[in-house]
Amino acid sequence: MAVKNEKELSETQRNLWLKAVAAVEMRNLGYAISLLQEILKQEPQFLTGRQLLRRTEVTKNRSAKRSFFNISTAPIATMKAQRAIKRDPKRAIEMLEKVLEDEPYNRHANLALKQAGAAAGWPEIGVFALRTLLEENPRDVKVLHELGLLYHELGQNDQEVEVYNQIIEINPLDAEALRLGKDAAARASMQSGGWTQAESYRDLIKDKEMAISLEQQNRMRLTGESLEQQIAETYARHKAEPANIDLARRLGALNEQKEDLEAAIGWYQYAADLTKGADSGLVRKTSDLKVKRLEREIVAQQEFLSTHDAA
Repeated sequence: MAVKNEKELSETQRNLWLKAVAAVEMRNLGYAISLLQEILKQEPQFLTGRQLLRRTEVTKNRSAKRSFFNISTAPIATMKAQRAIKRDPKRAIEMLEKVLEDEPYNRHANLALKQAGAAAGWPEIGVFALRTLLEENPRDVKVLHELGLLYHELGQNDQEVEVYNQIIEINPLDAEALRLGKDAAARASMQSGGWTQAESYRDLIKDKEMAISLEQQNRMRLTGESLEQQIAETYARHKAEPANIDLARRLGALNEQKEDLEAAIGWYQYAADLTKGADSGLVRKTSDLKVKRLEREIVAQQEFLSTHDAA
């Protein structure tokens, strides 16, 4: 799936996006949802839009009053969407989004969304659907196994390792997770070490040493002056090697740890651009942080309004 970002939207779509963001900030959630659904009908690969849509739906449903006599139509609507997957997966995704508008954590609808995304050739939608289910229940081992398999199919070894580590924390005796996690870790090590891309032995040693150095740095939680120092040192290395994806990714991670979302987004986007969008993990990370930034803005707006009202 070639995940689309904000810059790749048409002018009409971008105007709808700006209206949707403004509607969320003003707590006009129903209007925001309708705008985001319209954008996704036109551009289903706009992952940031789908993420904001789900966040908005979750917020709206948490604040809504529940009726004891409200009967869910989700099972029937989900079955209809499932029947449409083979014939028209894009239409099935739209149908499932209507189900998820009222029940964003509905298990069957999210699993069907994953299936429809795969049928449409948009597996990142499947990752998103599984991640949504894990928000509600992070210990759902069955969903975690499905997510690990999906990351394997996408060739995202680091994310696959992370998922299997989560499973092992929940169930240390899960033999399949132990085996698949080791295999994924080996592939990730080969990939980051340059085994698959090095042109010479000298290149391999150089890339391997850098990969080990960056991996060791990533394992350390830095604070204060040490964090600023790492950013400065890594930036100096980046200036010498501006096309090095690992250094750009590292700068994104350091700034994220520093809670500087603007800088983190900029570096992750820079790294993603270096890969020409081929690394969907970087694209997704950029999208995730943009949504996180927006959520912070919404919270700040809510706090301001509540303080203003109280005054």
